[in-house]
Amino acid sequence: KPNEVFEDDDKQETADSLLVQQLYISKLSKRTASFVKYPKTALSKEQEGTVRLSITINRSGEVVNVSSSSQKEIAALTEAAVSAVRKASPYPAIPEQMKNDSFTFTVPVTFRVK
Repeated sequence: KPNEVFEDDDKQETADSLLVQQLYISKLSKRTASFVKYPKTALSKEQEGTVRLSITINRSGEVVNVSSSSQKEIAALTEAAVSAVRKASPYPAIPEQMKNDSFTFTVPVTFRVK
């Protein structure tokens, strides 16, 4: 049954590409987090929240679009999250195994007063 071999190969390729994508998203999220600074005004008011950002990058890792999809936004927190993305650019280039010319991922940026 030669078709079974091809089916297994397709499943393996899909599993491999999903793993590459998940590892890449993890790398992108960590890079974003490393540039996040809690705004002093929000900290002094003890404002907390999570800003969910949708980020699109090109093959070389440069940000081409960033938008917030958070329902309840605090302007200072949203600005700080978007600023972190701008500072993190360029991100690591899209892996060769991923064939798209751009890549969109979502990152939650959480601000909590300790």
